[in-house]
Amino acid sequence: DEYHDLDPVIDALAQTRNPSVELHVVGEGEYRARCEARARAGGVQATFHGHVPHSQVPEHIACADLCLAPYRTDAFYRGRVTFSTLKVPEYMACARPVVASRVGGLAEAVVHERTGLLVAPGDAEALARALARLCGDAGLRARLGAAGPARIAEGFRAEQMCEAYAQLYRELLAE
Repeated sequence: DEYHDLDPVIDALAQTRNPSVELHVVGEGEYRARCEARARAGGVQATFHGHVPHSQVPEHIACADLCLAPYRTDAFYRGRVTFSTLKVPEYMACARPVVASRVGGLAEAVVHERTGLLVAPGDAEALARALARLCGDAGLRARLGAAGPARIAEGFRAEQMCEAYAQLYRELLAE
C-alpha cells in the first residue's frame, strides 16, 4: 500500500498550484479514499486509476512526463521488491526523469542532477521545489530523462539484479 506516501506529493502539488500539472496514481490501498479527498480539498488535479495489470504499465509510462517516487522507506534491495520501487527503473529505462526520496536503493538508482532529483523523505516543500523546477524546464526534463536508459544499463537490468540477489544469498548462506 503506497498511498500513505502520497501525502507529500499532494501537499507539494497544492503548493505549486500549477493548473497544467496532473497527478496520475496507479495502485490500490486502504488510504486511497483519503488521498482522493485530500487531492480534491487541495485543488490538485488527480486521477486515481486503481490496480493496473503490469502489461498496461508501458501505456501509463508513455503518457507521463516524469515519475514521482517520494517514499519514506524503500524495499528496492530488501528481498521484497514492490511495484512502487520497480516503477523507478521502468520509467528511467523509458527516458523519464524521476523525483525520488533519498532512501535505500532509490538513492542508488536515481543519480541526483543526472537522472532525476532526490529529496528528503516526507519533505513536501523540497518535493514542491523539485516538481516546480522540472515542470518549468522542459530542457532539464529531457536531459535527466535521456540519461535514464544508460543508468539502467550500468547495473539495473534484470539479469544484473538477479545476479546481485544470488550473490547476496550466497554470502548470507555462507555465514
